[in-house]
Amino acid sequence: MTVLDRKKIRPDILKIYDDAFKEQMKFVIQFTQFEENKQFNFPKIYKKLLDLNELFFKKKAGMFELHDKLTGEERDYLTRLLRYAFEKSSTQELETYPIPKEIKIKSIMLDKIPAEWVIPLEPIKDRVILYFHGGGMILGSPLTCRRLTSAIVKATNVKVLSI
Repeated sequence: MTVLDRKKIRPDILKIYDDAFKEQMKFVIQFTQFEENKQFNFPKIYKKLLDLNELFFKKKAGMFELHDKLTGEERDYLTRLLRYAFEKSSTQELETYPIPKEIKIKSIMLDKIPAEWVIPLEPIKDRVILYFHGGGMILGSPLTCRRLTSAIVKATNVKVLSI
């Protein structure tokens, strides 16, 4: 079951999304081949996760009912796998598609939360886009969304605070 309504997303943003997904899948495969991860059956766990997502998004079960459907080991494995894939693919992506020189990245900490300003050369004054990456506080970072936030800055000429 898909969560993203592709008809509502601009083609240039969809391309970023699709390219990122392809790169992430390369690193998912790499992660599953590490010796410490061979004990896990990724296709089986992934199928289970997709089935649970479908129950959740069709409102057939809530978060609390679904929590224990994956074991603690499976949840930990998926978290490590996704963190690895997101971070590695984002780094790879930034090497392939460097941020334009006219966009400045300023990393900051908001209390203990990593964030970054993505700033165009001449931003529109008195405007800021606040961007929260997804990930449920366990996945993603300003780095994993940098290509997207830079594209937003380029398209809007507005500063982005990425959290």
